[in-house]
Amino acid sequence: MNICIFDIESLGSDTAYSSIAEFAAILYSEDFKELDRLNIRCRIPEGEIPQCTALLVNRLDIKTLKSANYSHYQLITEIQKTFSRWSPCIFIGFSSIHFDEEMLRKEFFKNLHYPFLTNTRSQNKAISNRRHDALNILRSAYATDKKFIKTELNEKGNVTMKLESISRMAGLDTTRSHSAIVDVENTKFFLEKIYKEKQNIWKSALMTNSKESTENLVNKELMFTSCEYYYGRERLHAVAPIHSDFLKHPVYQYLQVVDLKSDVENIVKLSREGLKEEIKKVPKFLRSIRQAKAPVILNIEYAMKEEPYSVMNRSILEKRAKIVKSNREFGEKISSILLEIAEEKSQTQDQSDIDIVNSIYRKFTPSKDNILMSKWHNLCWEDKLRSLDRFEDDRLVSFGKNIIYQEAPQILPETMQKEIKRDIAKKILSEEKQKWWTVKEFYYECDNLRQKAEEEKDHNKLRFLNEINDYVEEVERKYINA
Repeated sequence: MNICIFDIESLGSDTAYSSIAEFAAILYSEDFKELDRLNIRCRIPEGEIPQCTALLVNRLDIKTLKSANYSHYQLITEIQKTFSRWSPCIFIGFSSIHFDEEMLRKEFFKNLHYPFLTNTRSQNKAISNRRHDALNILRSAYATDKKFIKTELNEKGNVTMKLESISRMAGLDTTRSHSAIVDVENTKFFLEKIYKEKQNIWKSALMTNSKESTENLVNKELMFTSCEYYYGRERLHAVAPIHSDFLKHPVYQYLQVVDLKSDVENIVKLSREGLKEEIKKVPKFLRSIRQAKAPVILNIEYAMKEEPYSVMNRSILEKRAKIVKSNREFGEKISSILLEIAEEKSQTQDQSDIDIVNSIYRKFTPSKDNILMSKWHNLCWEDKLRSLDRFEDDRLVSFGKNIIYQEAPQILPETMQKEIKRDIAKKILSEEKQKWWTVKEFYYECDNLRQKAEEEKDHNKLRFLNEINDYVEEVERKYINA
């Protein structure tokens, strides 16, 4: 299967309320020969307030963001068309599962495209797309061989796996790091290195590039190595899955495995109350594998080279694994305890309504609306407006109105224009702390950064920030009397 490596540069750090400003993707064959590429930028969406820090990192200046050839809607549509054309393939980014993928899904959603393209079947394609995360794969390779790549330490004294850092240490050109196309090319360098030099790691990663394949792999193994990252370090755990009837968490659906360094023989004998206390203890004997988040699962031999497993007899690990996997009563007891803990947690969490962008996982769009969405983009703007009434999902109606306001505001009734403009004004001019970036937050951030730039006599940065500030002042003047 072909491989698509992609990267986004955004106007901010929130996956729901920031927008993609620059996007790059390269399609490779399974042996990393380039087949096609996409590299585009877009203008700032109407009424959005950018974060200075984000623009400083990706070096997207205001002149570029105001004069790009694509509007934001056109950019997202071009990504969707390209990904559909390249499908089926494996979509991979660097640290993409928790940011790039999330932002891309929500951008598709807000722009009336099917959100889950990268891990489902594209239209008229027999095979589903797959996805993985280059950082997870690289961390696994590094965990098994500390000499595989050169690294440096961060301020906390831990090895850093930031793409710019490891690229620089590898001798790659990083003068344009954080431009989307350069990050794609540097990500490809490390993935190809794993493909050529760590075939076992690469093959293992390909076995967990979908939720279903990961579940099947875990279900059939007696014991294996789980690659994890926490407290600033890559770690290898020898684990065994619990009984197949209770393998998934009763609420979150994560796969449940037991760390084989634990005293399994005595843990299974604990009372329900004792087992609940044991589950809450650190270090954890019960671990989760998030099968939809691109985990890496290796042969048990890798963990057995690491302490404390390296000083344990393999027969002990096998005995414990058989107890864990075959004991249905133990699995049932764990499942009921996890359900109870989840219910206790839910009672203390904020139960307020989720906003429509972040409701993407709470409520899926109806099948009828998914068909309408694919046709909606081919209509003229007048017909786009008229056809919004055909959607069952009110979220799609709201998104559709906002797209038309961005792209063809002149066709909207005056009352609708004013309503959308008032909504934008209410959001960006809010004096309260919000999930999105407000004018108030922007000025606070920009003033602090400008003061620092003045102290450092960094005139280029100061000019860069002043241009962003001028732009936001324009936006503020436009919406202040909405």
